[in-house]
Amino acid sequence: MGWAPTAFETRTEEDLRRDLLDLYNKCPEMRVLVILLPGPKARNKTLRGHLKHITENEIARFATQCILCQPDSKAGKSGLEVAQRKLNNLMLKVCSKLPRTVSTDGPHGAAHTVCLQSPHHLLGADTMVIGADVAHHVVGVSVAGVVASRDQSFVSHFSESRAQRPIDHEGSKTRRRKSEERIVELNIMVQKLLQHWKDANGRLPGRIFFYRDGVSDGQFQQVLTMELNLLADAFSKFPGGYNPPMAYIVGQKRHPTRFWQDLTPGDCDDKEGKSTKGGKGNEAFGQGGKGGKYAPNRGQTGKGGKDNAAYGKGIRAGKALKAGKDVDGYELQLEPGTVVSEGIARPGHLNFFLVAHDGIKGTSVPCHYHVLHLDPRLKAGIDDIERITFDLCHLYSRADKPVSYATPTYLADHLCERGKDYLEAKFGGAAEKTSAASSDPDEEEIGNRIAWFNMQRQKHHRDDQAGQLQGLNYFC
Repeated sequence: MGWAPTAFETRTEEDLRRDLLDLYNKCPEMRVLVILLPGPKARNKTLRGHLKHITENEIARFATQCILCQPDSKAGKSGLEVAQRKLNNLMLKVCSKLPRTVSTDGPHGAAHTVCLQSPHHLLGADTMVIGADVAHHVVGVSVAGVVASRDQSFVSHFSESRAQRPIDHEGSKTRRRKSEERIVELNIMVQKLLQHWKDANGRLPGRIFFYRDGVSDGQFQQVLTMELNLLADAFSKFPGGYNPPMAYIVGQKRHPTRFWQDLTPGDCDDKEGKSTKGGKGNEAFGQGGKGGKYAPNRGQTGKGGKDNAAYGKGIRAGKALKAGKDVDGYELQLEPGTVVSEGIARPGHLNFFLVAHDGIKGTSVPCHYHVLHLDPRLKAGIDDIERITFDLCHLYSRADKPVSYATPTYLADHLCERGKDYLEAKFGGAAEKTSAASSDPDEEEIGNRIAWFNMQRQKHHRDDQAGQLQGLNYFC
Protein backbone atom coordinates (compact mmCIF):
# COMPACT_ATOMS: atom_id res chain seq x y z
CA MET A 1 0.00 0.00 0.00
CA GLY A 2 1.26 3.47 -0.81
CA TRP A 3 0.03 6.95 0.00
CA ALA A 4 1.23 10.09 -1.70
CA PRO A 5 2.91 12.62 0.61
CA THR A 6 -0.08 14.96 0.26
CA ALA A 7 -2.35 12.19 1.53
CA PHE A 8 -0.90 12.63 5.00
CA GLU A 9 -2.45 16.09 5.08
CA THR A 10 -5.76 15.34 3.37
CA ARG A 11 -6.47 11.74 4.41
CA THR A 12 -9.55 11.51 6.62
CA GLU A 13 -10.16 8.91 9.30
CA GLU A 14 -12.74 7.19 7.10
CA ASP A 15 -10.32 7.01 4.16
CA LEU A 16 -7.69 5.47 6.37
CA ARG A 17 -10.16 3.00 7.89
CA ARG A 18 -11.26 1.86 4.43
CA ASP A 19 -7.68 1.38 3.22
CA LEU A 20 -6.67 -0.60 6.31
CA LEU A 21 -9.74 -2.84 6.16
CA ASP A 22 -9.11 -3.51 2.48
CA LEU A 23 -5.52 -4.42 3.26
CA TYR A 24 -6.51 -6.75 6.08
CA ASN A 25 -9.14 -8.47 3.91
CA LYS A 26 -6.46 -9.12 1.28
CA CYS A 27 -3.90 -10.32 3.84
CA PRO A 28 -5.78 -11.83 6.81
CA GLU A 29 -2.61 -13.57 8.04
CA MET A 30 -0.74 -10.28 8.40
CA ARG A 31 0.65 -9.78 11.91
CA VAL A 32 2.57 -6.53 11.60
CA LEU A 33 2.22 -3.53 9.28
CA VAL A 34 5.21 -1.23 8.80
CA ILE A 35 4.39 2.37 7.77
CA LEU A 36 6.99 4.88 6.59
CA LEU A 37 5.97 8.39 7.61
CA PRO A 38 7.56 11.16 5.51
CA GLY A 39 7.76 14.80 6.45
CA PRO A 40 7.81 16.56 9.82
CA LYS A 41 6.40 14.84 12.91
CA ALA A 42 3.64 17.42 13.40
CA ARG A 43 2.11 16.57 10.04
CA ASN A 44 2.02 12.86 10.85
CA LYS A 45 0.68 13.13 14.39
CA THR A 46 -3.06 13.01 13.69
CA LEU A 47 -2.73 10.34 11.00
CA ARG A 48 -0.64 8.18 13.32
CA GLY A 49 -3.23 8.52 16.09
CA HIS A 50 -6.04 7.41 13.75
CA LEU A 51 -3.86 4.60 12.43
CA LYS A 52 -3.16 3.23 15.90
CA HIS A 53 -6.78 3.55 17.00
CA ILE A 54 -8.20 1.73 13.96
CA THR A 55 -5.67 -1.11 13.96
CA GLU A 56 -5.57 -1.66 17.72
CA ASN A 57 -9.16 -0.98 18.82
CA GLU A 58 -11.30 -1.76 15.78
CA ILE A 59 -9.48 -4.33 13.64
CA ALA A 60 -7.34 -5.61 16.53
CA ARG A 61 -5.71 -8.33 14.44
CA PHE A 62 -2.23 -7.00 13.72
CA ALA A 63 0.28 -4.61 15.23
CA THR A 64 1.79 -1.60 13.48
CA GLN A 65 5.24 -0.05 13.43
CA CYS A 66 5.64 3.54 12.23
CA ILE A 67 9.03 4.77 11.03
CA LEU A 68 9.74 8.45 10.54
CA CYS A 69 11.77 8.79 7.33
CA GLN A 70 12.20 12.51 6.79
CA PRO A 71 15.03 13.15 4.29
CA ASP A 72 18.33 14.41 5.69
CA SER A 73 19.27 17.21 3.32
CA LYS A 74 22.55 17.98 5.09
CA ALA A 75 23.83 14.43 4.70
CA GLY A 76 22.27 14.07 1.27
CA LYS A 77 20.25 10.99 2.29
CA SER A 78 16.75 10.13 1.20
CA GLY A 79 13.98 9.31 3.63
CA LEU A 80 14.36 5.58 2.96
CA GLU A 81 18.10 5.71 3.65
CA VAL A 82 17.41 7.51 6.93
CA ALA A 83 14.87 4.84 7.90
CA GLN A 84 17.35 2.03 7.18
CA ARG A 85 19.70 3.33 9.88
CA LYS A 86 16.97 2.70 12.47
CA LEU A 87 16.25 -0.90 11.55
CA ASN A 88 18.43 -2.55 14.18
CA ASN A 89 16.70 -0.79 17.05
CA LEU A 90 13.29 -1.11 15.44
CA MET A 91 13.61 -4.87 15.17
CA LEU A 92 13.75 -5.05 18.97
CA LYS A 93 10.34 -3.40 19.07
CA VAL A 94 8.90 -5.39 16.19
CA CYS A 95 9.88 -8.74 17.70
CA SER A 96 7.96 -7.96 20.89
CA LYS A 97 4.86 -7.18 18.79
CA LEU A 98 4.92 -10.38 16.75
CA PRO A 99 3.34 -13.57 18.17
CA ARG A 100 5.43 -16.72 18.47
CA THR A 101 2.51 -18.90 17.40
CA VAL A 102 -1.13 -18.11 16.64
CA SER A 103 -4.21 -20.23 17.14
CA THR A 104 -7.95 -19.64 17.48
CA ASP A 105 -7.51 -18.48 21.07
CA GLY A 106 -4.91 -15.84 20.21
CA PRO A 107 -1.11 -15.50 20.27
CA HIS A 108 1.09 -17.65 22.50
CA GLY A 109 3.80 -15.25 23.59
CA ALA A 110 6.03 -12.93 21.61
CA ALA A 111 8.13 -14.08 18.66
CA HIS A 112 11.37 -13.28 20.42
CA THR A 113 12.15 -12.55 24.06
CA VAL A 114 15.23 -12.08 26.17
CA CYS A 115 15.86 -14.31 29.15
CA LEU A 116 17.47 -13.64 32.52
CA GLN A 117 20.43 -15.92 33.05
CA SER A 118 20.04 -16.18 36.83
CA PRO A 119 16.74 -14.58 37.88
CA HIS A 120 15.82 -14.12 41.51
CA HIS A 121 14.02 -17.17 42.88
CA LEU A 122 10.83 -15.12 43.42
CA LEU A 123 10.69 -14.38 39.67
CA GLY A 124 9.37 -17.84 38.93
CA ALA A 125 6.57 -19.36 36.92
CA ASP A 126 4.09 -18.54 39.68
CA THR A 127 4.79 -14.78 39.66
CA MET A 128 3.00 -11.95 37.87
CA VAL A 129 4.56 -8.48 37.66
CA ILE A 130 2.24 -5.50 37.18
CA GLY A 131 3.11 -1.94 36.15
CA ALA A 132 0.75 1.04 36.43
CA ASP A 133 0.83 4.73 35.52
CA VAL A 134 -1.48 7.69 34.87
CA ALA A 135 -1.04 10.38 32.18
CA HIS A 136 -2.69 13.77 32.66
CA HIS A 137 -3.79 16.76 30.57
CA VAL A 138 -4.95 14.68 27.61
CA VAL A 139 -7.67 16.83 25.93
CA GLY A 140 -9.16 17.46 29.37
CA VAL A 141 -9.02 13.91 30.75
CA SER A 142 -6.52 11.53 32.35
CA VAL A 143 -5.49 8.12 31.00
CA ALA A 144 -4.61 5.22 33.31
CA GLY A 145 -2.61 2.28 31.98
CA VAL A 146 -1.86 -1.08 33.63
CA VAL A 147 0.30 -3.85 32.18
CA ALA A 148 0.94 -7.37 33.52
CA SER A 149 3.55 -9.94 32.56
CA ARG A 150 2.27 -12.84 30.49
CA ASP A 151 4.67 -15.62 31.46
CA GLN A 152 7.94 -16.42 33.17
CA SER A 153 9.97 -14.42 30.64
CA PHE A 154 8.41 -11.17 31.98
CA VAL A 155 8.86 -9.61 28.54
CA SER A 156 5.43 -9.99 26.91
CA HIS A 157 2.60 -8.13 28.64
CA PHE A 158 -1.16 -8.02 28.84
CA SER A 159 -2.57 -4.49 28.97
CA GLU A 160 -5.61 -2.49 30.08
CA SER A 161 -6.21 1.25 29.87
CA ARG A 162 -9.05 3.56 30.93
CA ALA A 163 -9.84 7.25 30.78
CA GLN A 164 -10.88 8.97 34.00
CA ARG A 165 -11.85 12.40 35.28
CA PRO A 166 -9.06 14.70 36.51
CA ILE A 167 -10.90 15.61 39.74
CA ASP A 168 -10.59 15.05 43.46
CA HIS A 169 -12.86 12.13 44.27
CA GLU A 170 -12.92 13.06 47.95
CA GLY A 171 -13.87 16.67 47.31
CA SER A 172 -16.71 18.57 45.71
CA LYS A 173 -16.41 16.97 42.25
CA THR A 174 -15.01 20.19 40.82
CA ARG A 175 -11.98 20.59 38.60
CA ARG A 176 -8.72 21.30 40.33
CA ARG A 177 -5.27 22.29 39.21
CA LYS A 178 -3.63 19.11 40.51
CA SER A 179 -4.83 16.02 38.63
CA GLU A 180 -6.13 12.84 40.20
CA GLU A 181 -3.30 10.33 40.47
CA ARG A 182 -5.28 7.33 41.75
CA ILE A 183 -6.42 4.75 39.22
CA VAL A 184 -10.18 4.75 39.64
CA GLU A 185 -11.01 1.48 37.82
CA LEU A 186 -7.93 -0.43 38.94
CA ASN A 187 -10.05 -3.31 40.27
CA ILE A 188 -11.74 -3.89 36.90
CA MET A 189 -8.47 -3.62 35.00
CA VAL A 190 -6.54 -5.98 37.29
CA GLN A 191 -9.42 -8.46 37.26
CA LYS A 192 -9.20 -8.64 33.46
CA LEU A 193 -5.40 -8.98 33.59
CA LEU A 194 -5.66 -11.81 36.08
CA GLN A 195 -8.16 -13.58 33.83
CA HIS A 196 -5.80 -13.21 30.85
CA TRP A 197 -2.96 -14.64 32.96
CA LYS A 198 -5.14 -17.53 34.07
CA ASP A 199 -6.18 -18.29 30.48
CA ALA A 200 -2.55 -18.29 29.35
CA ASN A 201 -1.08 -20.26 32.26
CA GLY A 202 -3.95 -22.44 33.42
CA ARG A 203 -3.98 -20.99 36.95
CA LEU A 204 -3.89 -17.74 38.87
CA PRO A 205 -0.53 -16.26 39.91
CA GLY A 206 0.79 -17.23 43.33
CA ARG A 207 2.45 -13.87 44.01
CA ILE A 208 2.32 -10.35 42.57
CA PHE A 209 4.84 -7.52 42.39
CA PHE A 210 3.06 -4.23 41.68
CA TYR A 211 5.24 -1.37 40.37
CA ARG A 212 3.63 2.06 40.36
CA ASP A 213 4.90 5.13 38.52
CA GLY A 214 4.05 8.81 38.88
CA VAL A 215 3.18 9.05 42.59
CA SER A 216 4.67 11.96 44.54
CA ASP A 217 5.61 11.84 48.23
CA GLY A 218 2.48 13.66 49.36
CA GLN A 219 0.22 11.19 47.55
CA PHE A 220 1.64 7.96 48.98
CA GLN A 221 -0.97 7.36 51.65
CA GLN A 222 -4.10 8.19 49.68
CA VAL A 223 -2.97 6.31 46.56
CA LEU A 224 -1.82 3.28 48.55
CA THR A 225 -5.02 3.08 50.61
CA MET A 226 -7.37 3.32 47.63
CA GLU A 227 -5.42 1.09 45.28
CA LEU A 228 -4.79 -1.67 47.81
CA ASN A 229 -8.54 -1.78 48.44
CA LEU A 230 -9.21 -1.94 44.69
CA LEU A 231 -6.66 -4.74 44.28
CA ALA A 232 -8.31 -6.67 47.10
CA ASP A 233 -11.65 -6.20 45.34
CA ALA A 234 -10.17 -7.59 42.10
CA PHE A 235 -8.85 -10.66 43.95
CA SER A 236 -12.26 -11.26 45.55
CA LYS A 237 -13.87 -11.75 42.13
CA PHE A 238 -12.16 -15.12 41.82
CA PRO A 239 -13.48 -18.12 43.74
CA GLY A 240 -11.73 -19.90 46.57
CA GLY A 241 -10.73 -16.87 48.62
CA TYR A 242 -7.97 -15.87 46.22
CA ASN A 243 -5.60 -13.49 48.02
CA PRO A 244 -1.99 -13.71 46.76
CA PRO A 245 0.93 -12.13 48.65
CA MET A 246 1.91 -8.85 47.06
CA ALA A 247 4.51 -6.10 47.14
CA TYR A 248 3.53 -2.52 46.20
CA ILE A 249 6.49 -0.45 45.01
CA VAL A 250 6.58 3.15 43.77
CA GLY A 251 9.38 4.33 41.47
CA GLN A 252 10.34 8.00 41.25
CA LYS A 253 12.64 9.58 38.66
CA ARG A 254 11.92 13.26 39.24
CA HIS A 255 14.24 14.09 42.11
CA PRO A 256 17.53 16.04 42.38
CA THR A 257 19.60 13.27 43.99
CA ARG A 258 22.80 12.29 42.18
CA PHE A 259 25.69 10.03 43.15
CA TRP A 260 29.26 9.53 42.09
CA GLN A 261 31.93 7.16 43.27
CA ASP A 262 34.94 8.03 45.38
CA LEU A 263 37.99 6.79 43.51
CA THR A 264 40.23 7.01 46.60
CA PRO A 265 38.25 5.41 49.43
CA GLY A 266 41.44 4.87 51.43
CA ASP A 267 41.75 8.63 51.86
CA CYS A 268 38.29 8.89 53.42
CA ASP A 269 37.75 8.41 57.12
CA ASP A 270 34.97 6.36 58.67
CA LYS A 271 32.62 9.33 58.88
CA GLU A 272 32.62 9.62 55.13
CA GLY A 273 31.50 5.99 54.84
CA LYS A 274 33.32 3.14 53.18
CA SER A 275 30.52 0.67 52.53
CA THR A 276 28.30 0.46 49.46
CA LYS A 277 25.33 1.11 51.72
CA GLY A 278 26.39 4.66 52.48
CA GLY A 279 27.50 6.35 55.68
CA LYS A 280 26.99 9.37 57.84
CA GLY A 281 29.00 11.83 55.76
CA ASN A 282 30.69 14.97 57.04
CA GLU A 283 30.82 18.68 56.42
CA ALA A 284 33.40 18.31 53.66
CA PHE A 285 30.60 17.15 51.39
CA GLY A 286 28.44 20.17 52.17
CA GLN A 287 25.53 17.92 53.25
CA GLY A 288 26.33 16.48 56.69
CA GLY A 289 24.56 13.20 57.36
CA LYS A 290 24.19 12.26 53.67
CA GLY A 291 27.64 11.02 52.72
CA GLY A 292 28.75 7.46 52.17
CA LYS A 293 30.90 5.97 49.48
CA TYR A 294 28.83 7.88 46.98
CA ALA A 295 28.77 11.64 47.10
CA PRO A 296 25.64 13.29 48.49
CA ASN A 297 22.78 15.11 46.90
CA ARG A 298 23.92 18.67 46.33
CA GLY A 299 20.66 19.93 44.81
CA GLN A 300 22.04 21.61 41.69
CA THR A 301 24.47 18.92 40.57
CA GLY A 302 25.67 19.52 37.02
CA LYS A 303 24.75 23.20 37.02
CA GLY A 304 27.61 24.59 39.03
CA GLY A 305 27.18 25.80 42.59
CA LYS A 306 28.85 27.27 45.62
CA ASP A 307 32.49 26.67 46.36
CA ASN A 308 33.49 24.23 49.09
CA ALA A 309 36.66 22.46 50.17
CA ALA A 310 35.80 19.07 48.68
CA TYR A 311 34.80 20.06 45.17
CA GLY A 312 36.61 23.33 44.43
CA LYS A 313 34.83 25.86 42.29
CA GLY A 314 31.23 24.98 41.46
CA ILE A 315 31.43 26.30 37.91
CA ARG A 316 34.35 24.05 37.04
CA ALA A 317 32.66 21.06 38.69
CA GLY A 318 29.41 21.80 36.92
CA LYS A 319 31.04 21.77 33.50
CA ALA A 320 32.78 18.51 34.29
CA LEU A 321 29.54 16.95 35.46
CA LYS A 322 27.80 17.81 32.21
CA ALA A 323 30.64 16.29 30.22
CA GLY A 324 30.72 13.15 32.36
CA LYS A 325 34.32 13.72 33.45
CA ASP A 326 36.01 13.07 36.78
CA VAL A 327 35.97 15.81 39.40
CA ASP A 328 38.80 15.88 41.94
CA GLY A 329 39.11 12.11 42.22
CA TYR A 330 35.44 11.20 41.83
CA GLU A 331 34.10 8.93 39.10
CA LEU A 332 30.77 10.29 37.86
CA GLN A 333 29.45 7.06 36.35
CA LEU A 334 28.46 4.29 38.74
CA GLU A 335 28.36 0.63 37.84
CA PRO A 336 24.90 -0.63 36.79
CA GLY A 337 23.27 -2.27 39.80
CA THR A 338 24.60 0.19 42.37
CA VAL A 339 22.20 0.50 45.32
CA VAL A 340 22.32 3.32 47.85
CA SER A 341 20.12 3.09 50.92
CA GLU A 342 21.46 3.46 54.46
CA GLY A 343 22.29 7.02 55.41
CA ILE A 344 20.81 8.37 52.16
CA ALA A 345 17.32 6.84 51.89
CA ARG A 346 14.38 8.37 53.71
CA PRO A 347 13.61 7.09 57.21
CA GLY A 348 10.17 5.69 58.04
CA HIS A 349 9.69 3.06 55.32
CA LEU A 350 11.70 0.77 53.06
CA ASN A 351 13.20 2.75 50.19
CA PHE A 352 16.39 2.77 48.16
CA PHE A 353 18.10 4.38 45.18
CA LEU A 354 19.08 2.14 42.28
CA VAL A 355 21.37 3.02 39.37
CA ALA A 356 20.38 0.23 36.98
CA HIS A 357 21.71 1.60 33.69
CA ASP A 358 25.11 2.49 32.31
CA GLY A 359 25.12 6.25 31.87
CA ILE A 360 26.41 7.73 28.64
CA LYS A 361 27.09 11.32 29.62
CA GLY A 362 27.08 13.21 32.89
CA THR A 363 25.86 11.69 36.12
CA SER A 364 23.42 8.78 35.94
CA VAL A 365 19.99 9.60 37.37
CA PRO A 366 19.07 6.94 39.96
CA CYS A 367 15.51 5.77 40.44
CA HIS A 368 14.14 6.16 43.97
CA TYR A 369 12.01 3.16 44.90
CA HIS A 370 9.60 3.19 47.85
CA VAL A 371 8.30 -0.17 49.13
CA LEU A 372 4.94 0.93 50.53
CA HIS A 373 3.51 -2.56 51.08
CA LEU A 374 5.37 -5.86 51.51
CA ASP A 375 3.32 -8.91 52.42
CA PRO A 376 5.22 -11.05 54.96
CA ARG A 377 4.01 -14.17 53.13
CA LEU A 378 6.44 -13.30 50.34
CA LYS A 379 9.32 -13.94 52.76
CA ALA A 380 11.22 -11.18 50.97
CA GLY A 381 13.43 -8.47 52.43
CA ILE A 382 14.73 -5.23 51.01
CA ASP A 383 17.71 -7.03 49.42
CA ASP A 384 15.29 -9.27 47.53
CA ILE A 385 13.27 -6.29 46.27
CA GLU A 386 16.45 -4.55 45.13
CA ARG A 387 17.60 -7.63 43.20
CA ILE A 388 14.16 -8.27 41.64
CA THR A 389 13.91 -4.63 40.55
CA PHE A 390 17.36 -4.73 38.98
CA ASP A 391 16.48 -7.95 37.15
CA LEU A 392 13.37 -6.33 35.71
CA CYS A 393 15.44 -3.42 34.38
CA HIS A 394 17.05 -5.88 31.93
CA LEU A 395 13.77 -6.90 30.26
CA TYR A 396 12.81 -3.76 28.34
CA SER A 397 11.96 -4.91 24.83
CA ARG A 398 13.17 -1.70 23.18
CA ALA A 399 16.74 -1.85 24.46
CA ASP A 400 19.56 -4.41 24.47
CA LYS A 401 20.91 -3.23 27.82
CA PRO A 402 19.48 -2.45 31.29
CA VAL A 403 17.31 0.66 31.48
CA SER A 404 17.03 3.20 34.25
CA TYR A 405 13.92 1.87 35.97
CA ALA A 406 11.77 -1.24 36.15
CA THR A 407 10.36 -2.37 32.81
CA PRO A 408 6.69 -2.65 33.95
CA THR A 409 6.56 1.08 34.76
CA TYR A 410 8.18 1.93 31.43
CA LEU A 411 5.56 -0.08 29.56
CA ALA A 412 2.69 1.36 31.58
CA ASP A 413 3.91 4.81 30.58
CA HIS A 414 3.94 3.76 26.90
CA LEU A 415 0.40 2.43 27.24
CA CYS A 416 -0.77 5.79 28.64
CA GLU A 417 0.94 7.57 25.77
CA ARG A 418 -0.88 5.31 23.32
CA GLY A 419 -4.18 6.31 24.94
CA LYS A 420 -3.10 9.90 24.52
CA ASP A 421 -2.62 9.27 20.79
CA TYR A 422 -6.18 7.93 20.48
CA LEU A 423 -7.73 10.89 22.28
CA GLU A 424 -5.72 13.60 20.56
CA ALA A 425 -6.46 12.16 17.13
CA LYS A 426 -10.19 12.12 17.90
CA PHE A 427 -10.58 15.31 19.92
CA GLY A 428 -7.44 17.26 19.06
CA GLY A 429 -9.32 19.80 16.94
CA ALA A 430 -11.86 20.36 19.70
CA ALA A 431 -9.05 20.74 22.22
CA GLU A 432 -7.38 23.44 20.13
CA LYS A 433 -10.64 25.37 19.89
CA THR A 434 -11.11 25.03 23.64
CA SER A 435 -7.61 26.30 24.26
CA ALA A 436 -8.21 29.29 21.98
CA ALA A 437 -11.29 30.14 24.00
CA SER A 438 -9.17 30.07 27.20
CA SER A 439 -11.46 27.62 28.99
CA ASP A 440 -11.43 23.95 29.86
CA PRO A 441 -13.95 21.54 28.36
CA ASP A 442 -17.07 21.35 30.51
CA GLU A 443 -17.98 18.33 32.61
CA GLU A 444 -20.38 16.98 30.01
CA GLU A 445 -17.76 17.10 27.27
CA ILE A 446 -15.19 15.43 29.53
CA GLY A 447 -17.71 12.70 30.27
CA ASN A 448 -18.33 12.17 26.56
CA ARG A 449 -14.61 11.83 25.85
CA ILE A 450 -14.13 9.37 28.69
CA ALA A 451 -17.12 7.30 27.55
CA TRP A 452 -15.81 7.23 23.96
CA PHE A 453 -12.33 6.13 25.02
CA ASN A 454 -13.51 3.39 27.37
CA MET A 455 -16.00 2.09 24.81
CA GLN A 456 -13.27 1.88 22.18
CA ARG A 457 -10.99 0.02 24.57
CA GLN A 458 -13.77 -2.48 25.26
CA LYS A 459 -13.83 -3.30 21.55
CA HIS A 460 -10.37 -4.67 22.12
CA HIS A 461 -11.99 -7.43 24.20
CA ARG A 462 -14.93 -8.48 22.05
CA ASP A 463 -15.49 -12.22 21.90
CA ASP A 464 -14.42 -12.52 18.26
CA GLN A 465 -11.23 -10.49 18.76
CA ALA A 466 -10.21 -11.08 22.36
CA GLY A 467 -6.61 -12.12 22.71
CA GLN A 468 -5.38 -11.22 19.22
CA LEU A 469 -3.14 -8.45 20.55
CA GLN A 470 -3.24 -9.24 24.26
CA GLY A 471 0.04 -10.59 25.52
CA LEU A 472 2.03 -8.63 22.90
CA ASN A 473 3.72 -5.27 23.42
CA TYR A 474 1.80 -3.66 20.57
CA PHE A 475 1.81 -0.31 22.41
CA CYS A 476 5.64 0.06 22.43
